[in-house]
Amino acid sequence: RVLLEPGTEVDTSVAVVRSYPAPKVPLQRLRTAAFATANSFERKGLKVMSPEMAMPFLGNVERLELTDKIALPLEYLEEICSRRALESPAMFELKTSLGRKRHCAVFDWVDGIPTGHAILPRWVMEDLCIEDWEEVHVRGVKLELVSYVKVQPHSADFYEAAAAIGIDIKTLLTESLSILSGLTEDTCVPIHIGGNTYSMQVVELRPQGAVRIIDSDVEDHFEFQVDFEPAPDLQDEAELRA
Repeated sequence: RVLLEPGTEVDTSVAVVRSYPAPKVPLQRLRTAAFATANSFERKGLKVMSPEMAMPFLGNVERLELTDKIALPLEYLEEICSRRALESPAMFELKTSLGRKRHCAVFDWVDGIPTGHAILPRWVMEDLCIEDWEEVHVRGVKLELVSYVKVQPHSADFYEAAAAIGIDIKTLLTESLSILSGLTEDTCVPIHIGGNTYSMQVVELRPQGAVRIIDSDVEDHFEFQVDFEPAPDLQDEAELRA
């Protein structure tokens, strides 16, 4: 009855339903249909090994850890070449059971890797959130050559490390990214400075959400534009850009 009387004030809260914000990287940019299949190659359920796990039967394959590439059984190359000439560079889409993706080139076709298995660098496995013996879907893909990259350091420590060695950040990023074979939006890549490793988020790529950095002619040097966003814990963006 009191609430019905004129002039009554009510102090209460009202729930407001808001829509989810749009994802920073639209999922359609990485959808399977966006990248044509190459070399007629597709394998589901390949079990992944790190170089450390593969060492007992393959010997030292630690060189793979310095790359972003995948090592595949030699029989897969023989199978491709029995049908057609190998399209080069041989690029692949890696997809986990949870749908997380990366794109990279082949490190080598290795005689000794068991059928149904592949070897990936440990840091690539960590970014894909997979462990040894977990399965991935591997598909040959056609990727455009990179023209633009935007990345974001995970921590402001990256800038301090770059300043300590007196190198321009964009120069450092360009040189570091150039040694990779491919990039995928919403993944991380390592940048090495003075014996330490700093994680870098791939924010935006052009012309597609996944690109190749290597060309079919390894002697052909090309340029691509590199930009970066400040790290989340960086306080003074203006000071960084100065």
